[in-house]
Amino acid sequence: MGQKETNAAFVAAVEQSFLTVDAKRALLRAAAKGVSRELWNQFNDQLIASIVASQGDNRLYTERLDDEIDQFTGEYEKEKTVLDLSFRDQLKAAQEAEKEKLWAGYENRIRSLQARLLERVKTTSTTILHDVVMATVPMDSSERPNEE
Repeated sequence: MGQKETNAAFVAAVEQSFLTVDAKRALLRAAAKGVSRELWNQFNDQLIASIVASQGDNRLYTERLDDEIDQFTGEYEKEKTVLDLSFRDQLKAAQEAEKEKLWAGYENRIRSLQARLLERVKTTSTTILHDVVMATVPMDSSERPNEE
């Protein structure tokens, strides 16, 4: 392969890469003076460094997301366990006629717990969890646009 083809191949590889615009510009400026094995090595090193940095960022982001999910799940499970234990005791002591009312109250308390947790996620989440919740949880009537 001649120098002209080598330069064209290098330029194409750099332009199609996932490097930043500034990194690409620097490599293309260097390529204008001629493409050497060292310049290819520099390009490869920058690609590797970019991949390693991206993987590190992804690992940290995943850890933050996992920690946040664990926090919200833990809070929910703790409060729900208290509600469940109390509800079981109430059911044991209740007459048959009272059980339907107890079930309705229990369902309301669970919905209230879920709503409080959802609101906390909406207002305090700093990861993609917030975006996922906002995209997947149905809006309540106060958040719906007017349907006329």
